Amino acid sequence: MDNFKKFSSDLTAYGFFWIFISSLLAVGAYLLCSRVFKLNDLFSLLATTVIALLLSVGVAKLLVMAVSEPFKAIWQALWQLTESAGNVPTPQPDKLTHGRELAMSMIKQMYQLGGTQAASAVVTTAASQAVPAPAAQNTQLLEVMPLPVFALDENDMVQSINQLAADYAGRPREEIIGKSINDVLQLSFQTNDTLETWLASAKASSVMANSSWDRVRMQVADKGLKQFDLIARYAKGNTTGYDTLLGIFDHTERYSNEDGKTSYVALAVHELRTPLTVLRGYIEVFEDELDSKLTPELRDFMHKMSASAQALTAFVSNILNVARVDENQLTLSLHEANWNELLPEFAKDLELRAKVRGKTLELDIQPNLPAVAVDKVSIYEVISNLVDNAIKYSGTSAKIILHSAVGKDGNVETVVQDYGVGIPEGAMRYLFTKYYRSHRNKGSISGSGLGLYLVKAIVTAHGGNVWVNSKEDEGSSFGFSVVPYTSVAAELKDPANANIERQAHGWIKNHSMYRR
Repeated sequence: MDNFKKFSSDLTAYGFFWIFISSLLAVGAYLLCSRVFKLNDLFSLLATTVIALLLSVGVAKLLVMAVSEPFKAIWQALWQLTESAGNVPTPQPDKLTHGRELAMSMIKQMYQLGGTQAASAVVTTAASQAVPAPAAQNTQLLEVMPLPVFALDENDMVQSINQLAADYAGRPREEIIGKSINDVLQLSFQTNDTLETWLASAKASSVMANSSWDRVRMQVADKGLKQFDLIARYAKGNTTGYDTLLGIFDHTERYSNEDGKTSYVALAVHELRTPLTVLRGYIEVFEDELDSKLTPELRDFMHKMSASAQALTAFVSNILNVARVDENQLTLSLHEANWNELLPEFAKDLELRAKVRGKTLELDIQPNLPAVAVDKVSIYEVISNLVDNAIKYSGTSAKIILHSAVGKDGNVETVVQDYGVGIPEGAMRYLFTKYYRSHRNKGSISGSGLGLYLVKAIVTAHGGNVWVNSKEDEGSSFGFSVVPYTSVAAELKDPANANIERQAHGWIKNHSMYRR
């Protein structure tokens, strides 16, 4: 409170000073106009009024700056304590002209409430920094935790763990302490959003940050594959002496059972491929040979049979590919492809499915797109799943549009847009989760909940991104990107090599793994 009173007093004195200076200048301007320039009283008063107004604007601006400077520093400190700090600069209250003590005291209190010593780098000297708690005391605190916990320093070296963490990693505590977390835990993530990339981003842009990952995998010697959810909290200069805490929620049994079910279903579904291939072959023959001889009604039946066979084939492919993704056996062979030719080819193949449901596919493709690096079979699965979803959820709207153009980052972006039922806001974050389906449409619209999960896995393995925009009752747009072939070909040692293979789960030890 004393700091606030001092700031208020200083601000009052500062305001009176500039008001006094402005008054003197106004009087001087009047004397200058009437005595030196010999203007009559009316023109002298008019000139003085204009000058007084200009001076008032200047004084007001100075006062606003004096008031806002400390609160700007406080705002910067507050955002530094959030996960969304972004590019907000670190506050420097020691450089303030006014309200320095007020800003420094408030920022220090905020950092202390946030559990960090970051304020010491801003508002105090190194000599006044808090001394980290003894390691033994911190270890006792970790032992209370009912889950494996790893404590890391600013260099991501393991400084302390509880016994549960040592048991989970399958190594003695002394073999873990002092080593890099990337060497201790051989982690495999489902996407390229890994612990390492998140830590690098958090250190560059935040004072505090939190994150979590589902279905992280880790091979443990003598214990086999572990599957778990991982949580992380980063706090720069934490008073405990640890910058990062990692917590593990083991779900090995549950995730293994789910994977086992998928594998069993995939094994059973695999037997459908041969009869389906035969069925589609005969349907295509009948369409070619009998189409002109059939009545409109019978021709419509034939088209529906063909569309149903295509849909069943897509379902079988989804099941088999999801099983491959889960077992890290989905290998993509990337080749150079002309997207301006490939996308219309895919759309033509999918037109029948849309037509029998009363929908039309429209193409909006930017001309002269750069060649892309794709696995043709797998990227077709992406388009097929997104179009199938648009058909199912477009409601009474008949139009589905495929947009494609070069994005801001130079990648080729493709968006499947419908004007149907849309997606509830609460469901957006779960869309690309395996088996997830919105409860609002689960009973009325068929589906397996695997399509979008597979879309994300395939696109991520291509080196691209997936996103969605939607509003209830107005429709949805699902987009994905693929990289230009030139950016991928540059990674090859042999420029003449036109083929790259990638695995769906290539993120071992937090790094993408390429197979050539």
